[in-house]
Amino acid sequence: MALSKKARTWLIILSIPVVLLVGAAVALKLYFTSDRLKALIIPKMEEATGHKVAINDISLSVFPTIAVDVSGLTIENAPGFSEKPLLSLERMLIDVKLSPLFDKRVEISSLYLEKPSIMLETAENGTTNYSTKEAAQEEPASGGGTSAAVLLSDFRIVNGYIEMIDRRDNSKQVYNGFHEMASVDFNPATQEARIESKTAIDNYSYGSITTPLVQDWRINVNADVVYTVSQSLASITNGEGFLNAIPFGINGTIAMKDKPDMNLTIEAKDVNVAQLLNLTPKAYVEKIKGVKGDGAVQAKILVKGIYDSDTRTLPDVSGTITTANASIQYPNIPKPITNININSDFFRGKSKQEFHLRTLTATLGNNPLSVTLDVISFDDPALTMAMKAAMNLAEVKDYYPLEAGTTLAGQLSADVNVAGKVSNPDAMKASGKMEFQGVTVATAGSKNPVKNLNGAITFSNQVVESKKLSMMIGKSDLALSFAMRNYLSMMSEKKGAPRPTATASLTSNHLYTADIMSDEKPAQQKTAEQKPAKKAAMPLPDVQMDVTTNIGTLTMERMEMKNVRGRMRIANGQITMDNLSMNMFDGAITSKGSVNLQNPQRPTFNLDLDMNSLKANSALSTFTSFGQRLMGDMNMNIALSGALDDTLGLIPSSLNGAGTVALNNGKLHGVKVNQQIASMLNVSDVAEMTFKDWGNAFTIKDGKVNIPELKIAALGADYTISGSQGLDGSMNFGMAMLLSDATSAKVKVPGFAGEAVNALKEPNGRVKLDFLVTGTMSDPKVALDSKALQARAAEFAKSKLEAEKKKVTDEAKKKGEDLLKGLFKKKK
Repeated sequence: MALSKKARTWLIILSIPVVLLVGAAVALKLYFTSDRLKALIIPKMEEATGHKVAINDISLSVFPTIAVDVSGLTIENAPGFSEKPLLSLERMLIDVKLSPLFDKRVEISSLYLEKPSIMLETAENGTTNYSTKEAAQEEPASGGGTSAAVLLSDFRIVNGYIEMIDRRDNSKQVYNGFHEMASVDFNPATQEARIESKTAIDNYSYGSITTPLVQDWRINVNADVVYTVSQSLASITNGEGFLNAIPFGINGTIAMKDKPDMNLTIEAKDVNVAQLLNLTPKAYVEKIKGVKGDGAVQAKILVKGIYDSDTRTLPDVSGTITTANASIQYPNIPKPITNININSDFFRGKSKQEFHLRTLTATLGNNPLSVTLDVISFDDPALTMAMKAAMNLAEVKDYYPLEAGTTLAGQLSADVNVAGKVSNPDAMKASGKMEFQGVTVATAGSKNPVKNLNGAITFSNQVVESKKLSMMIGKSDLALSFAMRNYLSMMSEKKGAPRPTATASLTSNHLYTADIMSDEKPAQQKTAEQKPAKKAAMPLPDVQMDVTTNIGTLTMERMEMKNVRGRMRIANGQITMDNLSMNMFDGAITSKGSVNLQNPQRPTFNLDLDMNSLKANSALSTFTSFGQRLMGDMNMNIALSGALDDTLGLIPSSLNGAGTVALNNGKLHGVKVNQQIASMLNVSDVAEMTFKDWGNAFTIKDGKVNIPELKIAALGADYTISGSQGLDGSMNFGMAMLLSDATSAKVKVPGFAGEAVNALKEPNGRVKLDFLVTGTMSDPKVALDSKALQARAAEFAKSKLEAEKKKVTDEAKKKGEDLLKGLFKKKK
């Protein structure tokens, strides 16, 4: 039906406000562009926060709802803090209904925050990265007004991240995967706000800045909160949640007048003991996977007091954890651990801090364990602990999953008591004893198990000692006794605490180093870009130690030593050896010296060695192939000093030393230098060197062994050698050979034939040759010393000329005398 003219007129009149409102909304949308909104908002935010602010995009709409959509919001961190932004937000959307505003009601359809990331930091001096410019004092609210009703239908946080670092106490908290769903309904008549909240945290961690103490905790909390404006009080009733899989309830109040004043109770009732294992970090979850438990744990925590981050004021926290006659059983293990009883309570507040483990007992078959522990004052703890255990180690596998390849056997008992302040170890009261009877320990990683471990370790306030611990490792027998005094000072930070000292004695009839050293896996080949990781040298403990050894036979991979005896002192970062003696290679060796580890990046050493009547072939073959070619009885004295790198490897350029060496009744064969000389001279007599005496002094410096003069009296020749041998194998020697009479008679010197050979002979008729030796031991370069030969040839020619000249003179003189005799002779 067609509208009448009057109806059409009223319709037009009524539509005018709507058209105007739509037109205004379109005009506002066109006017408030993203750039114009950023120009209006960013300066205000920077002024309010004192931080630089950036926004990728922002949009505004006013019809049918007032909506603000912000994407890419970033607030930079304060100078002097980390590079992470103080706040970053992928998206924020606020949607407010328009019509309820005219009725003094604020209805927010939605407030949506996507991937907010917040970085809160406190420096060591107490300054924070979130403190704003000094704000003007808040004016008290003027009376007489009426509050509007507020309704927030949908508040959501999706995938948030919060990191809190406090450098004052080296602590760090991380809330990763923070999710929130909430709605708020404020009634102005009652001045109460009702909040329905669902909070989830995918991963919570807490610990030091570098190392978390707890991690991988999942937290879910559902709570209805009533906030009363007149009292500034938030009340939580029948809140419930989960910590990993552990259910708990939460009730109480938080007063918000100035600083939060808490009065909360968190309680977990009848929690199965196996559920507590859900608090285990992921790194260890595999080890407790499938563990079953029987028995209930009761836990209750009370939080009461004011929280003030500025003054580091924390509310008092107290609680109890108890369980009775509980048990746990690991999967694929035949027997459970039974009779688990725990009775503990704690209190941490400003006035006192205490933890009491009043009862902890458990039974592994017929093996009882009991522990009590009291800690008073966490800042300066006073500790009281008592532990008793008796264990048949062969039964452990029936109750607890051992690592693959691990075997235990024998009897272990312990009775330990400790009492006193940890900060004052020298005043602590300690006593106890651990006894081992026929103990065997084998692991997959150990080459040989420890067998037949017998003995006891006792300790008191000032000394921990063992009169004798005996054991077998592989084929090696070991007996160890030790005593350490003032050992509690190792836990003290007091400058005046007495220094720990220790004595130890190691005795063995036969010790095989292969039994006690682990097999090293071959190093993987490194590419040109990869560098092998360095192993840092282990620093010495701040303990003065005196160690003595008495080993009948010490068998190493390439050598065997007998009657190994000596003494070693470790003190002030230095190891000092005193009169270490042994028999090996059919001779005797004594040594003394020191290694200084005070600078672990470049340790230094000094070492004196005295070797007597060693078989050169046996001794040197162990370390170098040259030893396979040398026979004879060897005596050597050497003093060495140098430096090591941070992996305790020798720095060759730092090595310095000096010494003497003497060999008797020996033989040198298969040396390429001698073989080349024999080939050059066409005589086999010098291919091998059979000698009576070999003696020389030497020095080591700049990576070279310097020999000023080496004399060898050999069967085919006498040798005089001088020069240097590099630690890298290079050679630079001058060698003079005085051939024997027999060798001199048949030698053929290149370039010297017939009468010329006489130029190389000494007055006694023996040929003397000078050689230059360079190259390396494996690839030597041998040549006659041409300058020396030329000088000797010139000298020979000069002496020959002088002889001829003298001969002519003598002949002329004789002829003159004969002529004179003829002139004055009487005629008959």
